[in-house]
Amino acid sequence: FPARANPQHIIQKLGADGCKVDGVDVRPVTEHKVQDTTGAGDIFLAAFVYAYREYAQRFGFSDMKNILVWCAETANAYAGRSVELVGTNVVKKFGLPLA
Repeated sequence: FPARANPQHIIQKLGADGCKVDGVDVRPVTEHKVQDTTGAGDIFLAAFVYAYREYAQRFGFSDMKNILVWCAETANAYAGRSVELVGTNVVKKFGLPLA
């Protein structure tokens, strides 16, 4: 990180092992049959940001640690589903909600 960076929270992607939110493991709920990992990280990030917007609006910012864990669980679920198909058009193939 640059010397000026002062992140309040850190989310670390761990691939098939899920992620960490401020050092706390957030594991995927289910295992997925991996066909193609192309775009899984992008799906993770997009789902995390979408969930953050939804949860922060709904619950406010008073419980940020739990909000970030919920976002990570949501992102893990979307990224997990994305590796089950070949290609990157997961939203269309699974009928997932769009923002």
